Amino acid sequence: KSTHLCTLIVNPDNSFEMLVDQTLVNSGSLLHDVSPPVNPPQEIEDPDDSKPEDWDEREKIPDPDATKPDDWNEDAPRKIIDPDATKPDGWLDDEEEKIPDPDATKPDDWNEDAPRKIIDPDATKPDGWLDDEEEFVPDPNAVKPDDWDDEMDGEWEAPQIENPKCESAPGCGEWSPPMIDNPQIENPK
Repeated sequence: KSTHLCTLIVNPDNSFEMLVDQTLVNSGSLLHDVSPPVNPPQEIEDPDDSKPEDWDEREKIPDPDATKPDDWNEDAPRKIIDPDATKPDGWLDDEEEKIPDPDATKPDDWNEDAPRKIIDPDATKPDGWLDDEEEFVPDPNAVKPDDWDDEMDGEWEAPQIENPKCESAPGCGEWSPPMIDNPQIENPK
């Protein structure tokens, strides 16, 4: 039998190299590339952990022992003007925050009555559009609840669902062409 020289080099950044007879056989990070890692995770999942049956999912709950102070005023506003606030030097009370640009002029071809959006003149109704079908229909499988009272709750109507006939069609109901920005108006907002 022959002997072998095994060498482990550990660096300050927790990387390592393993050599056998001066030949690299393994390298990596002690924190990530070995199992189990040198530094185990701070928390691990408990496979047997479960929530108690009376667990309350609310993030915040009212404090049952909380009481309002004796001088509590229910009618007081939530926010008040800061009595210690002072107006900055140079504040202009009578000036508007924004004013019209005094150098701005309307273009010669400006049309005051032109709409910002217009109907797309190139739009066409897609083939297969179902004009006579509603987009939503009453759910045929819906059942009126047993405790429904027409006098108290009003006449029962089944909830609306997407029309199954519309699933394979490009659309249902009355088709109208989409609106586009009016090309006669620059930079519509």
